[in-house]
Amino acid sequence: MLRLENISKVYPGVRALDDISIEFQDGEIHGVVGENGAGKSTLVEIVGGTIKPDRGAMELNGSVVAFSEPSEAKAKGIAVVHQHFQSALGLSVTENVLLGSPQLSKGLVNWRDAHKQAEAIFADLGVLIDVRLPMRALKPAQQKFVEIGRAIYGAASVILLDEPTAALDGEDSDRLFAAMRLLSQRGIAVAYVSHRLEEVMTLTDRVSVLRDGHLIGTWPTEELGLDTLITHMVGRELSSFFSDHPEPRPTTVLDVRGATIGDRVHQVDLQVCEGQIVGLAGLLGSGREDLAKAIFGAVRLSEGTIFVDGLQVQLRSPVDAVRAGIAYVPGNRQEEGLVPTMDVGENLTLASLRDLRRHFLVDRAREEETSKSFVERLRIVATSIAQPIETLSGGNQQKVLVARWLATMPRVVILNEPTQGIDVGAKAEIHQLISELAATGLAILILSSDLLELLTMADHILVMHEGRVEASLPRAEATQEKVIEAATGHTAASGASPWATKC
Repeated sequence: MLRLENISKVYPGVRALDDISIEFQDGEIHGVVGENGAGKSTLVEIVGGTIKPDRGAMELNGSVVAFSEPSEAKAKGIAVVHQHFQSALGLSVTENVLLGSPQLSKGLVNWRDAHKQAEAIFADLGVLIDVRLPMRALKPAQQKFVEIGRAIYGAASVILLDEPTAALDGEDSDRLFAAMRLLSQRGIAVAYVSHRLEEVMTLTDRVSVLRDGHLIGTWPTEELGLDTLITHMVGRELSSFFSDHPEPRPTTVLDVRGATIGDRVHQVDLQVCEGQIVGLAGLLGSGREDLAKAIFGAVRLSEGTIFVDGLQVQLRSPVDAVRAGIAYVPGNRQEEGLVPTMDVGENLTLASLRDLRRHFLVDRAREEETSKSFVERLRIVATSIAQPIETLSGGNQQKVLVARWLATMPRVVILNEPTQGIDVGAKAEIHQLISELAATGLAILILSSDLLELLTMADHILVMHEGRVEASLPRAEATQEKVIEAATGHTAASGASPWATKC
C-alpha cells in the first residue's frame, strides 16, 4: 500500500532519519517502535505531509507521491491520528468528522445526511457517541474515536496512529483495538506507533524498530519476544538501569487522616515513610487524582487532616503545600507542567524562584548554577540549559519537571503518571531516578495507570474504587489480579487496617 525508499531528514545537529526504507501492507497492522528521538515522529510527519524529506521517495499503490502539506496527503488517502488531540472543541462531533472534507450540495452542507453518516461510522466502530454534542463535552476516549472517524470519513487507505492509547483506560483501549482490527480487515494499512510494547506485541502483525534515526529491522511480531524487542530498541540490557532502593525507614513523613472530598473521596487514610514508595492505583474516576491534588493543596478537603513530619499543615493552595515540603509532578506535562515558550533552565527553576532571590530580584547566577547542577544530577540530555524545552525528548522533559520540584527541597514527592508517553529506555531511567530519590529519604507517592510499574516500583500499593481505599497491598502480596479486582470493586474485604499504610 505504502512504500518508503531511502528516506532521510536532517535538522541542524541532528540526523532524524537516515536512509529509511519501510513498507506498510494493505490489511496489516504494522507497529513502529523506538525510544524518544529514534525518528518515529519525523517518519509520521513525512508520511502525513507535515514536513518534506531531504531525500528519498514514497510510493502509494505503486505510484510515486510527494506532499508539500497535510491536505495533499489526505487527498491521496493518508490520515494521521495524532497523540495530542487535533479537534475543534467548540464544533460538534459531526463537524469535526467532516473537518477538511465536507460533502457540499450547491455550496451547502446537508446536516441531516451528515449526522447520519457520522452516526453510521461510529455504529460501525461499535462506539456510542451523540454526534450533535460539542467535542468539549466528550471524554478523551470519545474524542480519539472522533479523530479516527474523521480518517474513515476521508476514505483513508493508510491510517497512522501516534500513541493512540496514551489518554485511554483499559476498556477504551480494547474498543480502539477492535476498531483497528476492523479497519485492517477492510484492507486499510494501519501504522501503529506506541511506547506501550505489550499492546504492540498483542495487536500488530509486523513490527519495525527505529533507533537513532536508523531502521534496525522489521520482523513478524510472532517471531519476537518482548525482551528481544526491547533490546533491538535500546541496544543494551535494561537491567543495567535498575537499582534497588533500601528498605523504608520507620519514620512517618506524610500522614493523611480521614481525607474526604465531597462525594469523590471518602475517609481515606494513608502514611508514607522516609524512603518509601507508595503506589496509588485505580481506574479513571476512582478518586486517586483528587486525593493527590488535595495533598498538594490544589483541591480542598471537605474533611480530614494532613501532617508532614508530625506537624499538621493547612493547605489552602499549592503555595502552602510547597512551603510545607510537598511537591507534585503532574500527569500531563504538556498541559499542566511545561511552559513551551521557556527554555530548560527557566522551566527547571520555575517553582523555586522564591529561594533564588536577592533583594527582591532573581539572582541569575544562582538560577543558572541550580539549573546546571540538576541537569547533571538527573542526567538530562540537553545541549545547554538555554535549549528550548519543547525540543527535548519526552523522557528528558519529564526529568526537567522532576528536577523543578526537587529544587524546592521537598520531603514528599507526588508523581502522577511519571512515565506516561515516554519510551522504554527513558522509562527505565525515570524508575532508577525514583529509586535513587527514595534512597535519600524522600517519601514518594506514585499514581500510575501502568500496573507493571506499580508492581515493580512500589513498596506498598493502595487501590481506590469509587473514592475509597478498596485494598491495601504490601509488595509481597500485590499481584496484577488482586489490583484489578480491587480497582473494579470485585474484591472481598481487603483486611486493611484503619491505617491503609503504616510506618
